[in-house]
Amino acid sequence: MERECALYVTETTSLPSLLLRTPGEIFAESWPERASTASAMNGLRFKRIYFGNELCARLMPSLTEVKHALDAARSMDWGFTLCTHTATDAALDAWSGLISNLLEFTKNTDDLEIVVNDFGLLRLLAKSQRDARLVLGRHMKRGLRDYRVASDPAPLAWTSEELDLFRAFDVVRVDLDTPPLGLSALHARTPLPAALHFPCGWSATGRICMTGSLAATPEAKFLPDIACRRECRHLSFELIPPDTTARVSALRSFPLTPADTGLSVFQKGTTVFYLPSQQALERTLGSIEGSSIDRIVLQPGLPI
Repeated sequence: MERECALYVTETTSLPSLLLRTPGEIFAESWPERASTASAMNGLRFKRIYFGNELCARLMPSLTEVKHALDAARSMDWGFTLCTHTATDAALDAWSGLISNLLEFTKNTDDLEIVVNDFGLLRLLAKSQRDARLVLGRHMKRGLRDYRVASDPAPLAWTSEELDLFRAFDVVRVDLDTPPLGLSALHARTPLPAALHFPCGWSATGRICMTGSLAATPEAKFLPDIACRRECRHLSFELIPPDTTARVSALRSFPLTPADTGLSVFQKGTTVFYLPSQQALERTLGSIEGSSIDRIVLQPGLPI
């Protein structure tokens, strides 16, 4: 199976420095302590941009930003995938308007995808926005994401009801996270073509943002609708157990469980991410051969 690679970017300012580089080069620079994995990506070439944010409503891109990312993809003759997040009622209206404007702006939608992480938005788009292909996002099929578990969880099970949903809403693809201990052959079996987000996965996310509360007054801290300054674009925390506090740092591995999984764990914005060990990443790349995974979505940093 021919496998493509997609570049996941959450803001357009990073695009000029990334477009002409290979997946292996970007991986080695972005994840230096897992750099030996970069050689396994030498045969991959970017063919698509994933753009947007799936984890925080505060980081929803503007139409101008989306157009800029789409133009960048078109300039490289790549496909374009817009990523959306779990939506409130207000966010449903905002996404519907943005996507409607995007489709009017886009004359050729043959290679346009929308990643959906909300059942309300999925229903809305399936009824009204059929010019773009719909992808089931990582929120919609979570599986076990607890990085403290030191053994392989059971593989994802796909129910008949889910398969009926795919058909009813014309879903053409599913997105997966790299599991904390790496992808096994059983995890790689999906009922539709799949895209694997690599190398990080997210363990937990919410609407309360510690990072956005740093500069807030005491009475305004840790509220769902805090008016943040997008501090998470520049600041993240490494979570180090068992008795040290979170701190700003570069990537560093540490044993998180008695089995010494070699994971690194970070908080960025509203979300806790894990970076699997070198061994787990190598296992993952070895498990996708012969699977339904035909796309690797490379993250040049924590995807928020």
